[in-house]
This record gives sequence, C-alpha cells and structure tokens, in this order.
Amino acid sequence: MMRTRNLPSACTAIAALVCICQSLAAQPQEFHVNTKGSIFIIPSLELRWDSNSNLIQDTYIHLHNDFPAQVNVQMYFVNGDPPLPANGNERAHPGWNRADLELELTSNQPMYWSLSTGTGAPSPIIFPFTILDPGFPPGRPDPEGSSDRVLRGYVVGWAVNNDGKEIRWNHLEATATVVNFSDGGAWGYNGYHSQSVDPNVLQGQETGTPGVLNMDNVEFAAPYDKLMFNFAADNSSLYSATTAPITVRSDLTLMPVGVDLRQDNSGPVITKADFRVWNMNEVAFTGMFKCVNCWDQTTFAQYGVPNHFPQAVLQTPVGWAEVDGIASQLCEQTPGESQDAALVGVLAKQLDIDFITEYAGYNLFGRGSEPAVIRWDVIGGPPTRSTSSDDAAETSTTEVSINLAAHTVDAQGPKPRPADNSMQSRGVNAIDLDPGSRMSASKPGNLVYISKIDLRWDSQGVLRRDTFVHLTNWFSDPVKVRMYFVNGDDAIQGEPGWNNLEVELDLTPRQPVYWSASRGDASLGIPSFIDLDPGPPPGRPDIDLYDRMLRGFIVAWAVDESCEEIAGNVLMGDAIIVDHSTYNTAWGYNGYHLPNIAAVPFGEPSGTPGVLEMNRLEYPLAFSQLTFVGPASFSQAYNVGQVVVDTLPDVTLHQLSGDFTPNSPGPLKSKANYHVWNQNETKFAGMFRCVTCWDQTFLTNYDIPQHFEIATLQTPVGAARIDGLASILCDNPAPLSVAAAMQGLLANFIAIDAGNTTFAWAGHQMFGAGMEDAEVKGNLCPPCPWDIADPIGPGMDGQVNVFDLLLLLANWNTNGPGAAIAPDVNIVNVFDLLELLANWGPCP
Repeated sequence: MMRTRNLPSACTAIAALVCICQSLAAQPQEFHVNTKGSIFIIPSLELRWDSNSNLIQDTYIHLHNDFPAQVNVQMYFVNGDPPLPANGNERAHPGWNRADLELELTSNQPMYWSLSTGTGAPSPIIFPFTILDPGFPPGRPDPEGSSDRVLRGYVVGWAVNNDGKEIRWNHLEATATVVNFSDGGAWGYNGYHSQSVDPNVLQGQETGTPGVLNMDNVEFAAPYDKLMFNFAADNSSLYSATTAPITVRSDLTLMPVGVDLRQDNSGPVITKADFRVWNMNEVAFTGMFKCVNCWDQTTFAQYGVPNHFPQAVLQTPVGWAEVDGIASQLCEQTPGESQDAALVGVLAKQLDIDFITEYAGYNLFGRGSEPAVIRWDVIGGPPTRSTSSDDAAETSTTEVSINLAAHTVDAQGPKPRPADNSMQSRGVNAIDLDPGSRMSASKPGNLVYISKIDLRWDSQGVLRRDTFVHLTNWFSDPVKVRMYFVNGDDAIQGEPGWNNLEVELDLTPRQPVYWSASRGDASLGIPSFIDLDPGPPPGRPDIDLYDRMLRGFIVAWAVDESCEEIAGNVLMGDAIIVDHSTYNTAWGYNGYHLPNIAAVPFGEPSGTPGVLEMNRLEYPLAFSQLTFVGPASFSQAYNVGQVVVDTLPDVTLHQLSGDFTPNSPGPLKSKANYHVWNQNETKFAGMFRCVTCWDQTFLTNYDIPQHFEIATLQTPVGAARIDGLASILCDNPAPLSVAAAMQGLLANFIAIDAGNTTFAWAGHQMFGAGMEDAEVKGNLCPPCPWDIADPIGPGMDGQVNVFDLLLLLANWNTNGPGAAIAPDVNIVNVFDLLELLANWGPCP
C-alpha cells in the first residue's frame, strides 16, 4: 500500500517544549545509528548530473523491518535547499518543499530504492526524488560551485498503524549508499534512529498524540544536544603514503531534527550552528558558525570567516569540533525567527588519490539530550467505501495521484516564522556522564572498539593499504587510555596469530590524535600494528586480493594511573582505511562505544580492577544479535543507464569479550549463525561462519549453503540476522565454541564500469538487538615497571639492578621485556634505558 501527497513548502517549526531536565537524567537514551528505532532520519541525500544532464551520482536507501509482522511506514522526502526564482536561462526552482508517502513492509522485509528513479523496491514503486524539483535540465546549479547540477535533501520516516497513527515499532533500520558513477567513488552511512521509550506502550501500540512525534525521552528518544566529530584539516595530506600523495577535503551536512511537515506550517527551522574547534595541541578556536535554514550541506572550504578547518589555520593535521544549534540574531532577517535546535549530521571526506577521487563517510557523534518535535498531517485510515463509482474514483485520486502542479515557487521564500522562545530550558547533563543504555557508534563512551584494522602489501613488500585511527578526549580533564592492538588471524606456518600489543596513551584535555596503523606514532608512544607480525616479509599470505596482509582490531578504555578502568564517557574514535594500490579506494567508519554506567564519580575506579563487565552495572549489556541489510554478492542493485555496478559484500565480525592478560586461555570461538531474508520475505537458514576472535571474509567465501549470492537470494538486496552461538560444527579444531556477543561491519566492494572499470568501498556498522553479557580483561600497571628481571627465574625481585639492565639490553630494538618502561614506541630503546637507570635501587 502506498499513499502519496505532494506538498508545496517547508521543513520546519518546533512547537513549545517544556523543561524536562529530570526526565532526561532518568530515562535511557536510545537515539543511535546502530540501534533500530521507530523513527529514522537519513540526513544526506544527493543526486548529481553533469553539464549534459547525464546522471553521475545516485543515492540508494536500504530499509528493513526486522520483526515478524507487517508494519506501515510514513516517509517524507524533503528538498533541503531554498527556493530560487528564475534567473536568465535558469528556470525557477522550488525549495524546502517535500513529498510524502506511506508504504507497507511485510514480515522481516528488506527493501531498497534509487533516489533518481524510485525503482528497486519490490512493490510498490516509490516516486523519484526529482518529484521535488521536476523540469529540465534536472536539478539546480551546484551551490558548491562545480559545473554539476544537484538535487539535495533528506528523508525522515516512522512506523504507523493502519489508521496512519504513529506507533511503537523499534524494528526499523535504514542506511544510505552514495555512488558516483563519474568519479568511481562511493560511501555509505547509517541513518539516525529514535526508539519509542515509554515502557507503558507495547509493540504496535500508538505512542501519543497522532501527528506529533515528541522526541523528549518520554515518548521517543531525544536527539543529541551537541554534535561532535573528528576531522582532517582541509587540504591536508595526513593519509598520504610514500607511493601516493593524497589530499583530503571534507563536506559537512547538518539538519535540525525538529520539523513541521504539515501543509499549514510556519516555515523552516532557522538556527545557528555554532562551532568550537580544537587542534592536536588542545588550542581552542571559536567564532565560526553556519546559519542552517532547514538543512545545510557545505564544504569546509566554503565556510565563512573565521574558518578554522584549513590546516593553515588549525596548525595541525587533525582536529575535532563541537557543534550546537542555537538561536542567534546573526541568522535572522526577522527578529526572533531563529531558535535553539537539536541537530544531526554526516561528514563526507573526499580523498584525491593519484588523481582518483574516493569518498569516506561518517555519522557525527552526539552528547547530551535536547528535545525536538516532528509534526505532520495524519492521513488517517481509508474512508468508508461507498457504492458510488464516482466516490471510488475520488478516493483513488486522493490517495495515489501525484500532482506536480502543486509545486509552486515563491520568489520571496517562505513567510517569516513567528518567534518561538520556548526552548530556553535545554535539559542537558553538563559533562554528559548520563547512563546511556546501549553500545553506540554515534555517542562517546569509555570502552571503544575500532573493529577493523587492515594492512596490505604487494609482492615487493610495498605498503598498499593502511588504516588511520582517530581518537579524541572531548572532556576538559586529561585521561589515560589503555589499548590493545589485536592480531585477528590465527597462527599459521610460523606466523604469529591472535596475539596482542599493550599500549598506553595519555590524552590531554580536549585533545584529538591520529596515527597510521602501519607506522604508529613515536611522539604519542604508539607502536606500529606491524609489531604483531613484523616479518620480514611483513604480514602473511593474503586470502583475498593482495599478496600480504595483517588484520585485526583495537580495543581501548579510560584508566587511572594504576590502569584501573574509570567512570567517564569521554572517548570517541573512528577509522579510515585507505588503499593506494591500483584500486585507489577508501572507506571510513565510527568505532563502537560502550558507556560506563557505574554509579561512581567521574575519574574514579568503576568496577573489578582489570575486568570491564558488560552486566548492566558497570557497562550496559552487549547486543545478542546483529542485523544488516545490503546488496547480494554480484548484485547489480546500483546499476544506472548503461553503467554496470557489481557489488561484493565483505563482513567483519568479532566477539566483544576478550582476555588480554598473560594467563588468558586464548580467544573465544562462536558460530555466527545467519538467518537471511530476501525482498520477497523468503527466509533462508543454515548459513554460518565459525568465528575465532575475529573474522573478515567476503560472503562469497562462506561455506555452503551461501544465501547472499544473487543466484540463491533471487533479489538484489537481502537482510541478515546473526547470533553468536555454541555449536559442534565449530568445535574442531579447538577451542570449543561458546555463545558470545559479537559486533560487526558490512563493507561493500563496488566495481563501477563507466568505460574504465573503477572500484570503491562503501560500508557501515551493523545494527544490534537483544542483550547479552560480556567482559574484557586487561593488565593492571605493574607497581614497579622498571623491575623486569629476577635472577632466579622469570618475574620481578623488587629491585632495579644489573639483572634488569642486562635483560633490557638483551631485548634491545625488540618489543620484549623493557619495551613498556618509557612512554614512547613499544620498542626497547634509549628512553627505556634512561628510565631504568633513573629508578635504580629498591622498588617504591
């Protein structure tokens, strides 16, 4: 079932809201990008055409109902740019207008569609995004100054019942994939999702006043008060390799969450996006802002004065920014028309690699809570049927037809919106130590997983793929971070496997850092990931595309001087994987973050020393299931015109539990058990993968039965649910398998045949559901780190003496005993020697 309307203006006003400070502090926040919800927001949609009106970029939306029952979804497609009057040969363009539809998702059904054509969904066909600005040539001149033409905006949707009223249905997941057929680049990201949080409302029940979605942590989860993101300085070359210079430019999309989608509305939300920026030296920059009128997408280079994004201003290769939507006369034509507003956003990085353009996209992080309201005209249930054929025809016209003539353009723009001064009380936890309820890829935490580190070399030992990690302490106090670099592959033919490196990192207040996995950073005391398998040659034989590889993950958490985990959710991390081979590809993702929810003051030990427990007391429970929706292997779901686009999904999975102490019994093994659905809701079972510690594999390499190949799935897109189970199918060889919580990433390798075949990666985090306990064990700091030897055997003797000196010298230039004495690279060198000599004598 699909009902459509075509509405002439607006994106818009948030109504009066009351102070809900107590509610915000008490209720769990379920506004994330990796947790399914009843409301979803996909903030960045973009179509592009070249100067000859050929489509060169499309956006594909994936939507999944992960529940064994039918649900209706109300969606609004919104033109983010303002109306433009005719100018010379350029036609007039509508702006801030929207079109809506209601569609039905059946039990467990995944679907997808192209914005440019509306095709891809099994049935019905969704109208194309061009309904918002029909005419020729398509789109409008690119506001960012290229010769392209563009149509940009966003989509917001929520679950409704057969009467068209909003309901609790925390089982919708939405993602987007952007494919540029001209540059041969692609990137993907998750939508933001808000859950129904009222415990008195059951699955499928109405949530409140029809036509009013109160995102206030009472009816639905509130969006974030402030957004944060790590960024590469504009035009910096921090991701370059010796064989390939790389320049980075970025594009930032911001949109207010509160919007009035009714026909009788009072115009778009206007707010000032107020920026505070910090560089790697913790220098703060203020005064930068952007007026956001309904929606905004702007390159870093086009920000006004002052602009703190260029490296010449920032003075370091990376920084981090905090953004707050606030009322300001600087963004007003009529006094009082701007307002405070909760924002969501996406950061897209454009990497120019040897004259090839590639993209990597990220959701922005958020902290705190700020209420927002979405208002809309409830369609209602179908009218009572009459015996009159005229009445039946009228009903059909009302519900199905799309009236393009309704797109009127007012050259003066929308009428001024009346002042709304009711948002002065913002209900925010000042340092954001509120207990978030789930693991999140869009909210800072205390325990961070960077799930995929990937290094590759060619047959000559030349590095072809590197991973760059960004980690930030956003808080105003310093923090010490304990990290473990983990080799995800097993030991084979003399190659080490499942081993780890222990690393300590001191982050000063507000400090962002980054490092290359292949090189580490001596100034930060971060070793190379290659120390896990140094060679020569580096890495091990590759099972996929290259000659040599080293893969795994990083887990990190905040600690005190004794290396005990502490309370304080101040870390945010992400990664970008850059390939400078003939493929010249890149893709980025946010880390998974678990908040510390222990009832102790910030900075104090939060549980059993050396044991981080996901038990609802120290950390929230982990996800017991993972889900994702995406294209089948060798699917051509993203084809356009004569351009053929092949996709090959790659899945990364690993357990959240891990023991990194010397007495560890070894890695966990679990059966990743799959249930798969195609677009016709056909269910496939029996597909699985044995995962020990960590696994990264193309789905085509899974054992039989393999349900994600297009020949089996029979539709271009499918959805999967994954459970980590114990199974005799995975017990040989040892260790025995166990049920375990996992997390994962989906990356699609995309081949674009546009005359010359080009390649791209587009990926996103998997969604999580259910609850399961897990724990991570790490080493505590030794009380006397200089005491590394005992003359009568392994261990320590309480003295720093000649035995320690001799053992340190015997391990010179290795990562053996003594390497962790000084906070430099994890190699025994002169800094460790000087520290040992400075502490000669009895241990304190």
